[in-house]
Amino acid sequence: MTEDPPVYDYVVIGGGTAGSVIASRLTENPDVTVAVIEGGPSDVGRDDVLTLRRWMGLLGGELDYDYPTTEQPRGNSHIRHSRARVLGGCSSHNTLIAFKPLPSDWDEWERAGAKGWGAVQMEAYYARLKNNIVPVDEKDRNAIARDFVDAARTALEVPRIEGFNKKPFHEGVGFFDLAYHPENNKRSSASVAYLHPVMDERSNLTLWLETWAYRLELNGTRAEGVHVRTKDGEEVLIRARNEVVLCAGAVDSPRLLLHSGIGRRAPTWRHSASPWRTICPGSARTCSTTPSR
Repeated sequence: MTEDPPVYDYVVIGGGTAGSVIASRLTENPDVTVAVIEGGPSDVGRDDVLTLRRWMGLLGGELDYDYPTTEQPRGNSHIRHSRARVLGGCSSHNTLIAFKPLPSDWDEWERAGAKGWGAVQMEAYYARLKNNIVPVDEKDRNAIARDFVDAARTALEVPRIEGFNKKPFHEGVGFFDLAYHPENNKRSSASVAYLHPVMDERSNLTLWLETWAYRLELNGTRAEGVHVRTKDGEEVLIRARNEVVLCAGAVDSPRLLLHSGIGRRAPTWRHSASPWRTICPGSARTCSTTPSR
């Protein structure tokens, strides 16, 4: 452990979809220092990652945690849960379908208790997205998918939709919008849209790449930092003056909480010898915010 732990105003755990956006927003203030902890490498200059049509080649590869699920008594067992270990997270790994919920969905969520998630409020946030969200270009439309769209339109007598995000609709069929650049088939992932334009310009942004976060540093009920292991095997405590922001995804966020003593005292989890293979079969809903120690 280093004698003088590095200290930042904010420590963002996870350089994926959420972490890229949060780090970009926070570092707009030049007086705020931010560290991003990402378990994978950079996506800069990697055509295998940045070219959208090559997404299937990433599944199960070196940039995929490829988590398995445990056997379930009522089926759906042994599903491969693909999670990316690369800057941009799953937005550097998946097909980047960008589908805005219908206003009725937003309003239903708000009525269920998600205050501030109504259609009017969320439309303003959608307009602020920096990703290039556009309909699939004609040259990228698969022939089989075209036939499927035409068959569905004819059989169900529903309109063909060009651009699902343009305006609300009740029924229809068409090609999803994607977050990409049609002219060269490059991704408009979270990292491309939010970090690439600023990562070499903002001295207040530090990327800890290929660095594994394995335990939060707690002072009572407050997280003050995170213990990490670098690609060279060095163990470092990275401290936060203001906040630790955990956005490591639906699997690794609860895993880190559990390993830090937050959640059930005796959670059901298992892991193999590799730190990359720690598996929490549950979801974030199984973890409370009350330390168990």
